[in-house]
Amino acid sequence: MFDKLKSLQDAVGGYIEHITWNTPEGCLSLYCNEEGKITHLPINHFITMLVSPHSQTIHGDVIIFGEADEEGEDTDVPQVIIGMFEKARESFVEPFISIMPFN
Repeated sequence: MFDKLKSLQDAVGGYIEHITWNTPEGCLSLYCNEEGKITHLPINHFITMLVSPHSQTIHGDVIIFGEADEEGEDTDVPQVIIGMFEKARESFVEPFISIMPFN
């Protein structure tokens, strides 16, 4: 059986923190390590710049899903956002940006 929480925790290396990112394409769900700052994970400059440019920094790897469906389940990231990440991946090396389908 698929354990989404454990999979997300494994992907970010610890307990997860949910962040909502409002975009013109809809709300996206981001999951990061909630203790990333205090455990000195590297700043994720790309995600911080997009999601939180005037507030807190986001540290470590981030998992991104599309807007939740009617049942509250995460969906795939819109293609326009995937394209933006693919272009930006060349400029931001650490932490790694990974793009893969949810299904």
